Amino acid sequence: MANCGFPLSKSDRCKRPRSFGKELCVFHLGKHEASLEIFDLIKAGDGDWRYFKFPSGLNFSGPPNMVPPTIKFPIDLEGAEINGLKVEGITFEESVNFANARIDGKTLFFAVKFKAECELANTTLASVDLHQVKFENKLPAIGMRCTGDFRFRGTTGTETNFHQASFEGAADFVGSRTIHQKLGSGGQARSDTINYCLSGEVQFTDVKFFNPNQSIIRLADFRNTHIMGTNFEGVSLVDIVWPIGKVDKRRKIYDDLWATESDDVIYGRFAVERIESQYRNLRRAYEMQKNFSAAHDFYVGEMESKLRGDLPPGQRLVLNFYRLSSYYGTGPVRALLVFVILAFLYGTLSGFASDLKLTALSTGGIQDFPELLWKLLVRTFENLIVGFRQLIPGGPKIEGGAVTAQIFFDVTFRVLGALQFAMLVITFRNMVKRG
Repeated sequence: MANCGFPLSKSDRCKRPRSFGKELCVFHLGKHEASLEIFDLIKAGDGDWRYFKFPSGLNFSGPPNMVPPTIKFPIDLEGAEINGLKVEGITFEESVNFANARIDGKTLFFAVKFKAECELANTTLASVDLHQVKFENKLPAIGMRCTGDFRFRGTTGTETNFHQASFEGAADFVGSRTIHQKLGSGGQARSDTINYCLSGEVQFTDVKFFNPNQSIIRLADFRNTHIMGTNFEGVSLVDIVWPIGKVDKRRKIYDDLWATESDDVIYGRFAVERIESQYRNLRRAYEMQKNFSAAHDFYVGEMESKLRGDLPPGQRLVLNFYRLSSYYGTGPVRALLVFVILAFLYGTLSGFASDLKLTALSTGGIQDFPELLWKLLVRTFENLIVGFRQLIPGGPKIEGGAVTAQIFFDVTFRVLGALQFAMLVITFRNMVKRG
């Protein structure tokens, strides 16, 4: 009997026997019996299923005599067309390839484990439910497209790549938390075991959510996740683990850390605008969720990234003042401290500009230094009170006349005080807003 001859690649053709009276084998013809005869290939350990057509779908949840609990050979479904796929309780010890495949209908994976690579690159799926699924190795899903709802409740392994994946329905990436409670002599002890839905090295860049208001990412570890180009506005972000800065202890994005530590200067300059945009996107996403604590961290990241970019000198000066005076309107302690320092400087400089004469060292000798220091401290404290009154809007009127040192200090610190007082009000307002 002649072979099928269906072209699998430029140099490879299908060698299975033709179906009776046909030019192709039963699997490439797309006959309904292909869904049953596939089990003969499983028994034979034959996993070369490239461009197979299953109009009746595939059901790998049948009796154990049909589908073993562990499949120990690689399966290649590249370019296959499947009308519904159901897999339950199976462990794949070798690689599984769905690249460029099209799976219509419902795709259900329940309690499935992939110990080797599972490829979903450029795969088109209709409706997906991956429940208790473990990808223990690589998961390349570049360009994957889901036209319906996508539900993933499982874990990923060492490397995961969803670059340019698109989700046209609701998309759920949800991890799990197991609570262990033990009753001992000291009372009840509790410990949590968290299985993150996304962890390890993850590429989640340029991902498109067409229905973000019905999408959620819960219990994901983004400490080693690239996310640049992905719009998270509207997506519910819950219990996400972000990288934490070593110095400022705020949430960051991995792309920022990676670009900062990279030796590629050109890439760093190119990436800074995209990093700023990504921080802004996350800030808006968290503001929509009323999570102002996280929004605050990403707002600071947005401002810091802007400061690292190419800015006109005037804008850079203003942004540096904003950072120094109030940490971009987010640091009430810093704003209050700067306000106190300004009042102290005003009081001290006013003391020098008034009738306090620093002549004790030259006229009274070194023995009069303690007395001078005491007078200076007393006068500084007195003028510090005056400084607070001067810096607060609505303070005492500045007298006119000749431009003296005192008038110069009054005008300068009145302007600085008004600006810093405004920063103080803004930071406290933002602190109350964050709750």
